[in-house]
Amino acid sequence: MTTMAATTTLGLVLALAALAAAKQPRLETKDGHVYITTGESTQNVTDLLSITKAGPLFKDQEGKLDELGRVQEGKLTELKNAVTGQIRSVNRRSTNNTKSVTDLLEELTSQGKASLEVNVAFNAAIVAQVKRLADAADAEKTSTGGGTPTKAAGAAFNPFAASFSSLGGDTLRVTFPKGAELIADPRVKMYQCKFTYIKDKKLDTTKTRTSAAVAAETERTFSCVVPAWADKSNMPEDPNFTTNFEVLENSRSMPAPSGGQVVKWTPEIPSLKFGTNPLSISGEAGKANKFSVDLSVLYAYGEVGYQDVRFSAATDKAWGSIITQIKFSGATTSAKRKMEFSVTHPTSAKKEAAYWIDVTISSAKFKLSTKHRLNVGFKAGTAIGKGGTASVLTQGQMSQLYSRLGSTNLELCFNPKLHGFSSSTMHSRCDNRGKTLTLMRRNSNGKVFGGVVLQNLNKDSRWVHDANPTPWLFTVTSGNVKFFNYRSGRRHTYYMNNGYGMTWGGGHDLYCNSDFTSCNANPYSFWHNSGEMAGTQNWKHKNEGGSHGMVYEVFLIK
Repeated sequence: MTTMAATTTLGLVLALAALAAAKQPRLETKDGHVYITTGESTQNVTDLLSITKAGPLFKDQEGKLDELGRVQEGKLTELKNAVTGQIRSVNRRSTNNTKSVTDLLEELTSQGKASLEVNVAFNAAIVAQVKRLADAADAEKTSTGGGTPTKAAGAAFNPFAASFSSLGGDTLRVTFPKGAELIADPRVKMYQCKFTYIKDKKLDTTKTRTSAAVAAETERTFSCVVPAWADKSNMPEDPNFTTNFEVLENSRSMPAPSGGQVVKWTPEIPSLKFGTNPLSISGEAGKANKFSVDLSVLYAYGEVGYQDVRFSAATDKAWGSIITQIKFSGATTSAKRKMEFSVTHPTSAKKEAAYWIDVTISSAKFKLSTKHRLNVGFKAGTAIGKGGTASVLTQGQMSQLYSRLGSTNLELCFNPKLHGFSSSTMHSRCDNRGKTLTLMRRNSNGKVFGGVVLQNLNKDSRWVHDANPTPWLFTVTSGNVKFFNYRSGRRHTYYMNNGYGMTWGGGHDLYCNSDFTSCNANPYSFWHNSGEMAGTQNWKHKNEGGSHGMVYEVFLIK
């Protein structure tokens, strides 16, 4: 029985020793973090760079240590009570031992308590050491501002998808997750967007662009203007490329989304604008009427870009014999172009029709293009002369003019819509070719008027006094043509000069400047007043708004 008691006692000693060893806490450090192991459980990593995160863990650890002490004491008491009866029974029958089992148990209990006290003290020392390390890290954070000299601390910005013009100018809004704390003060401009060129899936740090520093709008977002990657006077080498994107805070790189952030860059896409759209035109049915419209090239690469663009046009297949002879003209180094075309409106069709022409402008280098539709409203009618605008005058009004002219054979020599708004062009096309008739219609009020030059004049004639035969002007009033005759001996009859449109009278009776942006009809009481002549004394013929359609045409009288 003595042997049995010794064996039981030894087992109890070994059990208590194993319990103490199993619960022995361990402290490990790795990569700037502290790992605490209690028994078989490893505590969460304590972030020494954040006392805010470490504090709760310290309290949790202390609580677990207290719980460990209570558990160990409970297990000792439970083990002692479980074998007390057996020990007392054995002790009564064990008279030959110099040390009783009870003595052994008391000894073991004392050793267990001592071991427990050592464990608790050791755990308390671990907590104190962790606190000291965290306090030191927090002090360093306060002194350095967090992060490193090149990397900022904080949350990564939210990922996004974007494509920018290589000429820059786009506005990019960068957002951060909830809880981010940017410095949202309009006086503090410290956030930037940085782009680094990617070639063959590798960063080329020799090619970067960085936006101007801006202030954050809120604690979660800021906006930057994307910098230009290409020179506006040159087209980029690569039509499409990608860059890595970074956010800089006070020149330090902030954390990026997992895998980084990549954005795409594309070249400018050429575009155009019509000078007039929709275009209202009129002409004689059954014949080819020529028209033109101004184009403006919208391509930000300057002269080299204007040389790069190409034009093409298409219309409805059913109009193949109606809209023909479409062509483009103008200097290839300029944004100003012109599209000319002919409309042969069928005699069997209605007098009014709606047509369209699709114009495609494309980049020869990048193969990028845009399509633009010109809407054309056509009204069939008769013009006063060959090549003229139809439906400006009624048949009856034209008959009155033919009667006064003594001829029905008129041929257009100048129309600024076809030939350009230039008085010098007008003189070069119409001077020294005989008598002429000028027909005008204002866009704002629809007033139709004009005059004749009955001498064979040229741009160098300057003032012509006492012209014979004497000229006359006309205006359409109440559906009829009213004529205004010059009196015999009237000086300052005509003024023929390259810098003037057709001009009658000093002052002037009827006049337009060199580009037809300023015209006037002054009231000479001996033959007319301006209101009756043109509606108002002054107007801007070329740029005048309205819906009647601006007309300025010069015809040769055959």
